[in-house]
Amino acid sequence: MKIVLILGLLPLFASANNKIVYGTDNRKEVYESAPKLQKLAESTAGMIRTSSLSLNLISTTYSYNYSTLNQGEILCPSQRFGEQPTLPICSGFLIAPDLLVTAGHCMDSEDSCSSFSWVFDYKLSNSMSRFPSLKMQNVYKCKQIIKYEKDAYMDKDYAIIKLERKVWDRKPLKLALENVQAQDQLVMIGHPSGLPTKVTDNAQVLRLQLDSFKTNLDAFHGNSGSAVFNAETLEVVGILVRGAKDYNMVNENARTCSAVNVKPDYAGGESVSHISQIFNALMQYEYQQVIK
Repeated sequence: MKIVLILGLLPLFASANNKIVYGTDNRKEVYESAPKLQKLAESTAGMIRTSSLSLNLISTTYSYNYSTLNQGEILCPSQRFGEQPTLPICSGFLIAPDLLVTAGHCMDSEDSCSSFSWVFDYKLSNSMSRFPSLKMQNVYKCKQIIKYEKDAYMDKDYAIIKLERKVWDRKPLKLALENVQAQDQLVMIGHPSGLPTKVTDNAQVLRLQLDSFKTNLDAFHGNSGSAVFNAETLEVVGILVRGAKDYNMVNENARTCSAVNVKPDYAGGESVSHISQIFNALMQYEYQQVIK
């Protein structure tokens, strides 16, 4: 597979998507996670520029343009995931065979639908793999933005996307019928900093708001649109939408470089939109089967 290095993919949308690590960095590869979480990860996707993909009809796979996390952030040697490729700009998740949910600010430009595709299984398969394989069957173009809201004052930030074709080889995620409660344990699956899929756990609901809640999930730009699950029920309770600064410039071994911004667990500042916003939007369309 031919893979070309380019810089500058990752900063797109970054100002809206800053996130952070709270306490210990809880990001894991999908293969390192429990089987039940690996199954959930199958129904999550990454948003990528269609122009960065090149199809090989013989192998039915895509090669892709990317930069490594080291190149995009000038990471310090002590930081994790530096050699991994960064490709997804935002994250999303399947709620019906042809419907996907992401953050509203991920779809707020005129070309958001026409210029971007959604890829499933953009993950590392084992400890020896470095570059995810992109199978043609796992890449879907956006056909239509069904519903979109981005209102920071009202704390609304979501988009419902109709894909070009139905996804038959994985199940839509189950949406929670009730909002979260303070101290509920959380898990998130998405693409922090545009990396291959990561599972983030050991987080909780810290503060409830009208249309969102605050958490201490370890989240980064690229995680916007990620599915946030109740760790016990494994139902989607929200959409990761915004947070604190990702990286700080530090001096490490006489070198100026970037390091993850680390805060105490109790200082959680990541915002998650309630999944009830999706229910309300779906009531206006023909997809009521999603909430049955």
